Amino acid sequence: MMVVPCCIYGQEQISLDHQFSLGSPSLSIRLPGKPEPMETRIQPSMLEIIMAYYAYAYVDSVRGITVMLLQTSYAQHIHPDMAIISDQTIRELESRGALSVKYKTKTINIEGKKGIRQKGTLVSKGDEMDFTSSILQEGTNVWKVIIYTRVGDAVAAQTAQAIMDSITFKLL
Repeated sequence: MMVVPCCIYGQEQISLDHQFSLGSPSLSIRLPGKPEPMETRIQPSMLEIIMAYYAYAYVDSVRGITVMLLQTSYAQHIHPDMAIISDQTIRELESRGALSVKYKTKTINIEGKKGIRQKGTLVSKGDEMDFTSSILQEGTNVWKVIIYTRVGDAVAAQTAQAIMDSITFKLL
């Protein structure tokens, strides 16, 4: 009997087996696991104009992926400005310690909900990360999906893209 060394190459299977819905109308998204409620501080001055706020995070340190899911419903007299909200998203990243934030922005439309997608890199706690944020709006409702992955991790990047591609406003 002869033993022949060999290597088997393949691609890791991406499993997005947890469906999660957020807000009303409901944004549905598929994730690798269950997100947990996230504690967030809201400025007292904003409490008068925010009718509902939801924040969740899915963190998988083994796969090197973090997903933040946020939904805000504003008072009827408030008309959210997507340019301001997208700039605010970058300022929030920087206020949480992100350095060297570099990104590109493009407009998106998912099932009639207009939005903005920001893709780029940042340095957080000494680690270089890729990030993608999708910000969607309908009327006074705003949804944010922000994904962080390790730079250069092809599987994490592929997982992040699959998560973004799973965003829908239909119940799954």
